[in-house]
Amino acid sequence: MQKIVIIGSGPAGLSAGIALGRSGFSSTIISGEKIGGQIIDAVKVDNCPGFKIGSTGKEIVDDLLNHVKTFNVNFINSNVISVDFKKYPFEIILKNGNTLSAEAVIVATGKTQNQLLIPNSEKYLGYGLSYCATCDGPFFKNQDVCVVGGGDNAVKSAMFLSDIAKNIHIFVRGRSMRASFENQQLLKTRKNIYIHFFTEIKKINGEKYIENIDIIEEGIEKNMKINGIFVMIGSVPNTEIFENILTLDEQKYIITDNMCRTNINGVFAAGDVQAKVFKQFPIAVGNGTTAAMAALAFLK
Repeated sequence: MQKIVIIGSGPAGLSAGIALGRSGFSSTIISGEKIGGQIIDAVKVDNCPGFKIGSTGKEIVDDLLNHVKTFNVNFINSNVISVDFKKYPFEIILKNGNTLSAEAVIVATGKTQNQLLIPNSEKYLGYGLSYCATCDGPFFKNQDVCVVGGGDNAVKSAMFLSDIAKNIHIFVRGRSMRASFENQQLLKTRKNIYIHFFTEIKKINGEKYIENIDIIEEGIEKNMKINGIFVMIGSVPNTEIFENILTLDEQKYIITDNMCRTNINGVFAAGDVQAKVFKQFPIAVGNGTTAAMAALAFLK
């Protein structure tokens, strides 16, 4: 029997563990196969209050881990394959064959970005290739960047970048954008945003950082000077095991109230897995702390 089980070990999950530890509660964090979540791959981070500007994601995760380990927190290096929230205490079945019982559960499983399928693109992750404009956009002041995608997130990213970068090129694979009419009209208000239809990136070039890219635009091969690529082709929340159990939105993110409570009393959600929240480190930290405090209130 565990008092509180945290599923996920990204910033939200680790922050929840810290908040619980400070309150004198022991908790169990099911870390999965990769402790730290998506931020651990960040080469440079400057949106984390209290952390040194320019810290790497690994340095930030190491600091969080060192902090949480000062408290009575148990880590289980496994994945969750199913949950039973209909019975109480709740049951959590692990991939390693074990089953945990918990009086409260915090879901902090995050999301998985749809990847840019270009040979060797992964080597530029953090060196010009990004999956978050609000996180990494400020690093590209007065530089030329592109946004890959034609949905509402691509438009929002381009609009955000238009106040920072010199030129923003939106690459749309088809003949039209999927973004709403209102959002597409917004693009026309910015003179430094250019839309390229029937366009795909074929190769990324650069010694260490991205310097230029090879593209095919309407069947014609071109080379373009680009310093940053922002991939906005969607993401998938890691909520498969919670479908038909927790209330999810249309994109399968977990719907919570302002106390991170789900539709099941005693089950909370925090971080990128939540619906209608910005996906950034400080927000995940705050929501992880909120979920922990709400879980404590539930138990008391």
